[in-house]
Amino acid sequence: MKKIIICITIFFMYSLCQAETYTFGVIPQKKASVLAPKWKLIFNKMSKITGHKFVFATRKNIPQYKAAVENGEFDFIYDNPYHYLKAHTLAGYEAIAHAKNKKIKGLIVVKKDSLIQNVTHLKGKDLYFPRGAFAADVLPRAMLEQKNIVANMFFTTSHEDGYYHVSITPDGVAAGGVFRTLKGSKYKDDLRVLWESKGYTPHAVAAHPKIPDNIRQGVIKALIDSTEEFKKLKIKEGMVAADDSHYDDLREIEPFLDKIK
Repeated sequence: MKKIIICITIFFMYSLCQAETYTFGVIPQKKASVLAPKWKLIFNKMSKITGHKFVFATRKNIPQYKAAVENGEFDFIYDNPYHYLKAHTLAGYEAIAHAKNKKIKGLIVVKKDSLIQNVTHLKGKDLYFPRGAFAADVLPRAMLEQKNIVANMFFTTSHEDGYYHVSITPDGVAAGGVFRTLKGSKYKDDLRVLWESKGYTPHAVAAHPKIPDNIRQGVIKALIDSTEEFKKLKIKEGMVAADDSHYDDLREIEPFLDKIK
């Protein structure tokens, strides 16, 4: 009996020695106090599956977070597709997963009875975008850059603020958005979609180049097996394995994304 206890103790101590702690950087699209509890549920599940510990990490704002990612300060990251491209180029991060059966689309909306009938009519008009939102800000502005359409840009703190400005203005105003927030907006009956982007590969989970392949594979399995936990983040179907080539769709418009400030 003593031998069995000793063996179990040695095995347990060996397991603890093998366990590692990894930082997991999450883009601060919301306050850390909101994001951290939801990610903790995911990390707890991942820890049970992999035997390793995952620590939530972020920064005060998106520019600071982006700089930290590009400096390679996190072991794993969850970031928007454009930031991922830069993280891959500058710090060597490699995509390992993204949301299953999901594509990101951006919109530009105008007032329902607006005389604006196509995107060329946006030239010189007032446009409202939620600052830093990939689908509702970055994608629409990349399209305008691509088509050389110069407009007056104003930035809001939310999608709803942009919808509000369109709804209260007689005409000549547009805003960036996405279908999810448009459907939930109290101004939706006053608006119509002028432009819709193609669908792009969604936010990436990516690993730092120093992470060994066996650890990456374990994390991929853990992410896929955490479907219920990801529902708290509105990732309804969980995660699927991915690689860098999945983001080639965004590379087609990367030159225009690079011009956006």
